[in-house]
Amino acid sequence: MNPLKKAYCRTFQTGLKIALPFLPYRKPKITGSVKSLPEVIRKKKCTKALIITDAGIRNLGLTRRLEKALADNDIPFCIYDKTVANPTTVNVSEAIELYQENDCDCIIGFGGGSSMDCGDRK
Repeated sequence: MNPLKKAYCRTFQTGLKIALPFLPYRKPKITGSVKSLPEVIRKKKCTKALIITDAGIRNLGLTRRLEKALADNDIPFCIYDKTVANPTTVNVSEAIELYQENDCDCIIGFGGGSSMDCGDRK
């Protein structure tokens, strides 16, 4: 590697390492069960949720318990299930559009890292 480029990269990395404790960070709320989500949603005063997942998870029926828990607690929701591995800007744009069109005010990422990544970019 070019010595100047190497020096630049090391300086950049050191700067980020120093700044990291001062950058804003919000810790996600991780629940142990879908049954506890309605309570979390109510505490945050949210009224409509967007569930972000992928087609494989939805086709396997893994979101059914979440959908039932929300429906049983009269929390309306809509589902974006077009997430792909390493979500593209198109995925994120579609999810944002669905979020805005349906007046959602919270996002539930359901599944692996790709669903979480897509939901986190809102």
